[in-house]
Amino acid sequence: MSFIRFAARSLLASYFIADGCKAVVQPSPLVEDAETTAQGFSRAASRYLPESVAERIPTETKTLVRIHGGIEAVAGVMIATGLGRRLGATVLAISYLPKAISHRPRRSARSAGVSATAVFNRDLALIGALVLEALDTEGKPDLGWLAADRKKRLTHVAQQTAKATKKATKRKANELRDQINDTFC
Repeated sequence: MSFIRFAARSLLASYFIADGCKAVVQPSPLVEDAETTAQGFSRAASRYLPESVAERIPTETKTLVRIHGGIEAVAGVMIATGLGRRLGATVLAISYLPKAISHRPRRSARSAGVSATAVFNRDLALIGALVLEALDTEGKPDLGWLAADRKKRLTHVAQQTAKATKKATKRKANELRDQINDTFC
């Protein structure tokens, strides 16, 4: 990994590590913003998940904020260290969407409109950076490309083998025909 990539990943990850640790240690300031999203999450979990799973998911917003903070911190460490960085970035991008939605500017809040818009734009920019990190292969081909390349190569080999087999079969058929003609004629 190049130094520039390492520095950029560390800078990106530092935000999520600090933000996640803060949410785990002091969730109270974040509870108000997360209340609506947490209620929606709890309703969706009880509606779509099996009852045995849904009953184990906490419904208290403070607990959900702490869990989200823990996810942020761990995924940030994954990005910073490079161990599972693409998985960490994917998890962060998905888990950060509800937070970004909770920060979206509301029409009723005209007085704080500029700061709410700035926070929302920051959240969108962070999600964009996480998506880029999740898709970054460091210049190496990803599994999709490798599979397509392998398919292309194997198809070419199969076509060449089929041509050679057809040619050899035709040559043997001609030799046999000539032998039969020589024997009976």
